[in-house]
Amino acid sequence: MNPAELPLRDIHLPAPVSAWPPGLGWYLLILLLGCIVFGIWWWLRYQQQTAWKKNALNEFNNIRLTFEQTQNRQQLAANLSALLRRTALYLYPTEKVARLQGQAWLNFLNHVHPSFDAELTDAILSAPYAPRPEFDAKKFLDACDHWINQLPKRRSNP
Repeated sequence: MNPAELPLRDIHLPAPVSAWPPGLGWYLLILLLGCIVFGIWWWLRYQQQTAWKKNALNEFNNIRLTFEQTQNRQQLAANLSALLRRTALYLYPTEKVARLQGQAWLNFLNHVHPSFDAELTDAILSAPYAPRPEFDAKKFLDACDHWINQLPKRRSNP
């Protein structure tokens, strides 16, 4: 038989490779990317929720350094009182904190976290306004530091 006359069919090519369903590696890649996106979202949210505390502690450290240089107790009391008020206003509903003054303010501070004893009452309530206040500055600094560090990480719901 003549090779040109053989009844042969043409070459059969395989079917093209389908893109669906994707292989296991693609599923793992999608899962990995989802985990990375979730991790970044969680980290940013955590940073946002704790930024106030870092700022408050940085300001507290600046107040402490200023006091160590100047030894001005009135300025120390005024600055710490303002820092405590701003921190409380950030964390708790404004209606609950903004109008507090005097003994009610001290009761609120101790209700949130008991750091201020009777000895520090004068430092909180009247020292910012006295010309030469007398109080234990180290004890006042330690109490304010302890109060800020013991606060919750998040704002409370109004």
